[in-house]
Amino acid sequence: MGVYGSPELFPYPKNDKEPPKRKWKVLKIILWAVVLYFLIDVGGNVLKIYRERKAAQQNRSTVSYSKEVQTNKVLKSIQNETGNSSSGQQAVDNNLNATKKAEKGLADDRKPDLSKIDTSKVEPRKYEYKSYDGRQNRELTQEKFPVGAAEYYRSLDRYYNVQEWKNYIDDPMNTKICEGLAKAFRQNGDSDFKAVCDAIAFVQSLDYIPDNDTEYPKYPIETLNDKGGDCEDKSILLCGIIKAMGYGSALLIYDNHCAVGVLGTNLQGTHFEKDGKNYYYIETSQYGWRIGILPEQYAKQGARVLTID
Repeated sequence: MGVYGSPELFPYPKNDKEPPKRKWKVLKIILWAVVLYFLIDVGGNVLKIYRERKAAQQNRSTVSYSKEVQTNKVLKSIQNETGNSSSGQQAVDNNLNATKKAEKGLADDRKPDLSKIDTSKVEPRKYEYKSYDGRQNRELTQEKFPVGAAEYYRSLDRYYNVQEWKNYIDDPMNTKICEGLAKAFRQNGDSDFKAVCDAIAFVQSLDYIPDNDTEYPKYPIETLNDKGGDCEDKSILLCGIIKAMGYGSALLIYDNHCAVGVLGTNLQGTHFEKDGKNYYYIETSQYGWRIGILPEQYAKQGARVLTID
């Protein structure tokens, strides 16, 4: 046994330095251990980030696909309701735009802001029409028709989904316009029924103005400003007037047509039942059609009944 103990335990003198080669090997081992630890740590983080990004990408793809499927379902539903693919696409686009704006806290461009209306811009309007029975020529004059309001409403985005067409009638300013017309028609008739008939004749006498390329439902104030519109424009106007008179009505929606149903019990002619109530057909596209008379081309078609009362 040596002075410093077992050679296995103390191969070198206590105060001597370890040979350089042995020490360098130890340092290399430590260095490689540090490098390996670093690589494992960094590699693990990189792998984690990669997996997270891949999962996020898959999630976005799933959400995008889900939105596309939902959009296609909405589009197909609206096309079935309107019979018009372009109107259906416009409805989808408008609804998506409204949703995006709502998410950003922005206003829906379809909803009017009455504070933006130029109330100073007014013009006289005179409408000529025949009475319901065709025996009299009548006039309806508005000395201060709100042209500024009509122009403002024309600037708004549209409600293309027929389920939302009530918005054209329930709008506060358009309700007020229809109430004024209802009052005028009541003055022309000696009964409520004759007043309703006078309103029918007035709307039927307005010009039939077809849309250009796609459906463009109008507010009543727009139809009055233009002195005409197509079938849904004139039907929306008539429903607004009948509602202002305190009677029930409905929009009758066909594939490529729109008419009005007036709520009644003892009337004659074609009617449509909804919730136990009868709505009698009124053609608004041109003058001369009486309550309950259904044009032959729509006799074999079913109509969706959108009640307004």
